[in-house]
Amino acid sequence: MEFRFGNATCKLTEHGDGTADLTHVYSKDRARGQASQLLRLVMEYVDERNLRVYLRVRGYGGPTNTMLSNQQLVVFYEKFGFQIHTDVEHPVMIRPPAREKNTHYDEREN
Repeated sequence: MEFRFGNATCKLTEHGDGTADLTHVYSKDRARGQASQLLRLVMEYVDERNLRVYLRVRGYGGPTNTMLSNQQLVVFYEKFGFQIHTDVEHPVMIRPPAREKNTHYDEREN
């Protein structure tokens, strides 16, 4: 599924097992809030579905002066709940589901 906000785009691939991959996160314009708003939309979507999201951090595209380093990207994604799980040179980040299942509460009868 593709998400767009202004000049920012990304792709979310759901796997049917409660996980998803977030890829191709890109914004043509920096410092205009479009990528942030895009990620807010994506995080609302994954939170509604209680998905664990995996993201491989790597800068690409655009003129060199608009690219962020992997370290800068890690800091950006951490604002949206992602946690780093490998070294900063080739980071993989994971965002846990919004809520873990509470068996006792979820399975009780109303």
